[in-house]
Amino acid sequence: MLKIAPFNHASSNKLRTIFRKPVVADVLNVAGAPEDLEESVLTGYLNALIVETNAPTDTKQWTNEDRKLALWWIFIHINKDSDISLNYQCKHCGNVHIVDYELMELEQGARLLDALPEYAEKFLFDGAKLNVSFKPLLGADMEALAEFRMDYLDAKHSPQATDVDIAKAKATLHLQTMARHITMEDKSTEEIYALIQAMETQEYAKLTIAINGYKEQIRHGLLTEVRDGRALLVSTPLQCEEKEDLSTRLLIDFRVYDYMPPI
Repeated sequence: MLKIAPFNHASSNKLRTIFRKPVVADVLNVAGAPEDLEESVLTGYLNALIVETNAPTDTKQWTNEDRKLALWWIFIHINKDSDISLNYQCKHCGNVHIVDYELMELEQGARLLDALPEYAEKFLFDGAKLNVSFKPLLGADMEALAEFRMDYLDAKHSPQATDVDIAKAKATLHLQTMARHITMEDKSTEEIYALIQAMETQEYAKLTIAINGYKEQIRHGLLTEVRDGRALLVSTPLQCEEKEDLSTRLLIDFRVYDYMPPI
């Protein structure tokens, strides 16, 4: 069994994990997995590769950012060449650019925390002031959000769905994501989701601002954006070939089954 260099979690400098290198069986276990199982497949893949850790052994309990960072860490340690091909239509010049992007460059935007900061505040829910704590999205949250993401995509691509159906599905996904950033004593995620729906719009706006501020405060790992329930890596600035003083950041799909060696 070949081990990879120790992985230090970005969410806490006290957490460290040692992974082994993947073998053919690991590749077969993730091959052809559908998009809606992306996060659960990642959980199984990371769990199987853990040799030793002082973090939870089930990576469902790791932060979304630690999971993506771990996947990147494994990838760069098992591949001599970490270039990927990206093509995009440049918003500055209108042309299609094709670039070989070195995934090692993502390290430039990485951020490591000593520990996740705590946040607590009171918000008005349906006439009652309740204590709220915030938390990062965990692997379990990302797995749950995959279901709501697929509901949204199904509505978006259904010829029978109206604009109202699509808007409702997207709003549900957004509120479910918000609910998973919140913990409240004796309240389940679905109860928190119902409380958010019952909020007055001004109080909801305050809650949104507070969550966004918290997310910036706890930013860790590679620069990551959760968009429509999916975690995407954010590239370093890519210079426009025509207007060299201008650049673009791209959102990069980084799914476990996209970066496996061919069998």
